[in-house]
Amino acid sequence: MRNWFIGLTLILLVILWQLGQLTYHVMSEKNQWEEEGIALAKKNTAIKSVTKVSLFHGNHRYIVVEGVNASGIPMLAWFQEEGLFEGFEYMKDLVSIEQVKEKVKKDIPQAEFIRLQPGMENRRPLWEIVMKDQEGKIGYYYYDMKSGEFIRSYRLQKVSG
Repeated sequence: MRNWFIGLTLILLVILWQLGQLTYHVMSEKNQWEEEGIALAKKNTAIKSVTKVSLFHGNHRYIVVEGVNASGIPMLAWFQEEGLFEGFEYMKDLVSIEQVKEKVKKDIPQAEFIRLQPGMENRRPLWEIVMKDQEGKIGYYYYDMKSGEFIRSYRLQKVSG
């Protein structure tokens, strides 16, 4: 009985150690691209204070930095994963996420928002909205940031299990 207890304890310790390693690896990678985004924004744009950094996975991966300039005007900047500066926009010149959210609510009233984030495809700034509909299917909706125009959407099939 004692050998069983020692064996289970060792297995549990190995599992906990592996979970710790995985968590550390994931968090350090996230911190790495966040720090890179902050540094790139401060070097290549007028952003002085960063409020949010996100990673967009489209045709290419982009680091998207939200922040304000010295005058307090909100801005967005995009950098390709390799650190290449793609561009920036002033938030006042863009359709707000709230406006896009209202458009989506009209089209799909029962849907639940999962994630709303800025992105870019083909040098076109866009809003990516990830939602779950009443059937439990996940949908991706893309809207142009400058015009608010619907670009495209696609839905994933619900996996039963």
